[in-house]
Amino acid sequence: MGLFDFINNLLNKYDKKDISKANKSPIIVEMVNDEPGSLIAKLSLAPGERDNLIKRLSKEPGASDIKQITLPIKSRTSKDVCYGVTFSNRNGKIDVKCDCQAGELTKLCWHKLALTRGDSSMLADFCNMNEFRRLQEWLKNSPFKKLISDHDKAEKIASEAQKVLKLLKVNIEDAMRKGI
Repeated sequence: MGLFDFINNLLNKYDKKDISKANKSPIIVEMVNDEPGSLIAKLSLAPGERDNLIKRLSKEPGASDIKQITLPIKSRTSKDVCYGVTFSNRNGKIDVKCDCQAGELTKLCWHKLALTRGDSSMLADFCNMNEFRRLQEWLKNSPFKKLISDHDKAEKIASEAQKVLKLLKVNIEDAMRKGI
């Protein structure tokens, strides 16, 4: 069980309904809605449990094999806005998250797509080029490259189809106006 699994188990085991058991439990987790769309867990530890928790977390398999890269990305629509795209690599399995509106909904966003494609032009700070290069090494042999390539091909086909459809509509309108 990795660090995230451990914390998720804590969150599942002790939710707001179990706060009444606070005196019986060494660890109390209270779920707090801080603002719309965000969920924060407050951990309260009984005396002496902090060290036990730290020891347990350090022994958790996977607690130290997670690598993360977070890159600040410029918004395409607002010049003063940046978003953070985080790539997590656990033994070669890579997941991607973005804190933009679409990313928060776990949708594919331009920011995740651009970085996965290898586009560094939208980096908010070019001081992050070393991290960007390290990310590209992670992605070099990942299934993301094929998925992105297939996506780009499908997008090009769809764009060409839209052009043909537009031309056909103009021809139909013209025929309807003039008669055939």
